[in-house]
Amino acid sequence: DSSGHLVWTKEVSTHDLMADPSFTATVTVTDEANNRASAEAKQDIVVDTKVEATISVDNVTADNTLNGEELKHGYTLVSGKVTGEMQPGDPLTLTVNKHTYNGVVENLGVDDQGKVIMGYHIPVVTTDIQANPNIHASIDVTDTAKNHTVATADHNVGIDDHAEASVTINIVSGDDVLNGLDQQSPNTTINGRVGGEVTDGDIVDVTVDGVVYHATVGPQTFLGGGLGYTLEVPTQGLVHNPHITATISMDDAAGNTATVGATRDVSSDDHASATVTIDRVTDDNTINNAEAHLPHTTITGHVTGDVHLGDVVDLTVNGQHYYGAVSNQSNGLGYSIDVSTDDLISGGSKPVIHAEVTGSDAAGNTIRADFDRVVNVDTRADAEIHITPGSLELNSSHDFWIMEGTVGGDAKEGDLIEITAGGKTYNTHVIKDNLGHLVFNGDHLIDPTTGGKAYI
Repeated sequence: DSSGHLVWTKEVSTHDLMADPSFTATVTVTDEANNRASAEAKQDIVVDTKVEATISVDNVTADNTLNGEELKHGYTLVSGKVTGEMQPGDPLTLTVNKHTYNGVVENLGVDDQGKVIMGYHIPVVTTDIQANPNIHASIDVTDTAKNHTVATADHNVGIDDHAEASVTINIVSGDDVLNGLDQQSPNTTINGRVGGEVTDGDIVDVTVDGVVYHATVGPQTFLGGGLGYTLEVPTQGLVHNPHITATISMDDAAGNTATVGATRDVSSDDHASATVTIDRVTDDNTINNAEAHLPHTTITGHVTGDVHLGDVVDLTVNGQHYYGAVSNQSNGLGYSIDVSTDDLISGGSKPVIHAEVTGSDAAGNTIRADFDRVVNVDTRADAEIHITPGSLELNSSHDFWIMEGTVGGDAKEGDLIEITAGGKTYNTHVIKDNLGHLVFNGDHLIDPTTGGKAYI
């Protein structure tokens, strides 16, 4: 070379050298005395073609989810690990929501084998994570062999800022009404459904009449195995205060807390109301001779209260039952039932018709109403007439005879009276005297032929 040293050079295949990173050089010489000698040397080559470097991002919280409370923090500390050919103090970056956060490699101690553990801790604005919950970590590494690489990692963070929960109260007793039968039961069942992130074992607090009762959430048969609750509360508490409140407080997996509630009001209806009547069977409520010969007599009446169209009215006449349905009548709900006239008049001179109907209200209460109607039976008329003794005499001018008398039986004011004298008939009418007695007199007679006044 330029210094007078003997050197040598030789190009070899790089592939061969990488395949076997060592070589041997041999030199053979002959001196002037014709002596020969050989020498050799061996050289091992280090092949380093890439940088060893990794970076990772740890979970930002125990569950890697920022809950409602954690999202209120100004910053979230992001940490991670690095391995490879970097050194403490080497720079690295985090990119969150297009914002860059710078940090350096830290010496975190040594592992069980005495190897240095390296990592980083960088505070990141929490709202950046909430806006875009992806953390991109990168580190630029160049080794002593001048190899270069950029190690990266992406880490997604969960965002859960509130818990989801719901609770309902089902209809109580089928219709939200405690009827008379319901109120006889010592306890009433309250149940409902839960939803959202409510889980098996959570507690539902049910308040009735100021008392809090606890029910455990679990699979319910009435929900086909879905989650809900069931409990028994004192019925009298509901009667006293029909307002029901159900509340549940729970924590979700992210640590958010939710409290939700539901209310329901029930009502009490411990009795139904009903009436039934029987109208007069005739205008005068009396069966006369002509009416007694009819095969049937129509009995009508009215119903009120919790009696409905189609309900059955039961009439009892002389021990026989006749049934009819409630229908719309001209002046409301009522009934019309034909009964045997023979049954009706066989009950004596004052037979009794008995009517019954059963009503029911929307709450399921039932009630029986009844009514009795006494009917008069009069199949023949009675009449009496008497001339008052000593009343037959001539008038003061001796022009005609005058008389007076009384009537009885079924006679009534205005009835016609015929007086026959000397082969001639005269008419007059029943009147009332000053004492209210039914009487007649012979000085106010009418000629039945002419219609004019007549005298005997």
